[in-house]
Amino acid sequence: MKRIEHQGRISKIEDDSIFVTVVSRSACAACHARQVCSNGDMKEKIIEVPRKKQSEEFVEGDEVTVYISSGTGLWAVMLAYVFPLLILLSVLSICAASGYPDYLNALITIAFLFFYFIILFTFRRKLNGKINIKIEK
Repeated sequence: MKRIEHQGRISKIEDDSIFVTVVSRSACAACHARQVCSNGDMKEKIIEVPRKKQSEEFVEGDEVTVYISSGTGLWAVMLAYVFPLLILLSVLSICAASGYPDYLNALITIAFLFFYFIILFTFRRKLNGKINIKIEK
């Protein structure tokens, strides 16, 4: 099974979580002209991995590989980008066809997106169980 993986370093260990710092680089970050161009960016991201799902023992500072299956990655992209886009387009289309003024169309659409993300936030613990992040040395 294919998987999506990133190299990182364990920054903190708690009772039920392991926090891994991963440096995310854009394609421009590896370019030799990145100092002159303003597009070359690198960002640090901290990924929380449930400790109970790990079979190995880890220590702060360990170099690790963080990974998820490609199917799980696709599911996360659907939740974060595709579903909100579909909500945005469909609500905006329905509002525009109803003849509401543009400012009201925008407010209603933003309200639907707001509620979508509130629902995601409310069920984040359940979703964390479905998005299975693992680490290995």
